[in-house]
Amino acid sequence: MQTRRVWLAAAGSYFAVSAGNPALSQNSSLPAIVRTDGLYQAPSDQSSTFSYLRFYRDGAVSQCTSTGKPEDVAKWLSKTHAYSSHGMSASDGKTISFVTKSKSAVVDYDGTVEKDAMALKSYSHATKFRGTYRYRFIPVTFGN
Repeated sequence: MQTRRVWLAAAGSYFAVSAGNPALSQNSSLPAIVRTDGLYQAPSDQSSTFSYLRFYRDGAVSQCTSTGKPEDVAKWLSKTHAYSSHGMSASDGKTISFVTKSKSAVVDYDGTVEKDAMALKSYSHATKFRGTYRYRFIPVTFGN
């Protein structure tokens, strides 16, 4: 599998992406890789829902909250899905930051990239809520 480093001029940094080679993240001398061949999942603040993040090779990110299983969410979560949030991310291989926007909210995220996981803090501009989440990576096949 190949790893690409995409320059995001607006963010002023590189974004390392992989088409799905977890071995790249296992070598401690290499930075963790933001994976694009699945979803990152974290328990939501609501009892039976999960927050999902999907990253794309160009640095884009989509976020949604759903009661669905990862393989079901993967069938519809996309850059253009009307009921999810979207943004662009930047990562130096150790840290990551991005802002997602939807029709009703803007949420800031920042944190660390780990092997097959992310530790993120979020801030909602709409509700002023701050949260801390651990997202784990789940490989899935996308429907779009």
